[in-house]
Order: sequence, then C-alpha cells, then structure tokens
Amino acid sequence: MSRTRVRPEDLFCARCHRAVPLGAAHWPEGYLCSACYGHALETHGQCVGCGVDRLTPGIAPDGGRWCANCAGGLGEFHGERCGREARRYLLGACGNCVLAERLE
Repeated sequence: MSRTRVRPEDLFCARCHRAVPLGAAHWPEGYLCSACYGHALETHGQCVGCGVDRLTPGIAPDGGRWCANCAGGLGEFHGERCGREARRYLLGACGNCVLAERLE
C-alpha cells in the first residue's frame, strides 16, 4: 500500500484558499485554515439537511449550512461538562464552562 505525500505548497484552505500548515483540520470538503475552522465552530443555525437548530459547521453545495452529522461526521463538538454543542477548549469543555470556572 502506498501513501501519498502531501507537500506544504499543495495545502490550501477549502473555504478561503489561503495556505494552511501541515496538520491543519481536514474535513470532507478539504483542509481548513485556523480562521475558517474557528468560524465554522462558532456558527449556529438551522441545518438545511435535517432542519434542526444546532451547530452548523458544514457548508452544503447550495451554500446553506449543515450540522456535523449531515456534513459527513465532522467530529464530536459536545462539551464534556455541560453537553452543549460548541467549540471545545480546555479539556473538552466549551467556552462557557471554561469562563464560568475561571470566574469562580
């Protein structure tokens, strides 16, 4: 079995077309730069695939937003402490839980 080597000059963000470093997030649509990845994990709304109001990091072919499941299983984004669907920060906790802990 042969492995294809990815050259750094061939890595571009699938959304904004900026160069991305090796090790960047790789989703079904391609590699994502850190800015697009962060923006995707902060976007909530109604999924055009299933109609549920939740985190919508994926982009549908028609430009609509998809939830992680409808976009092809982008990952698990539920906070380990509260169960909210959001970007996970410190030890799997969402930003709200991290902020609440620091304010205590």
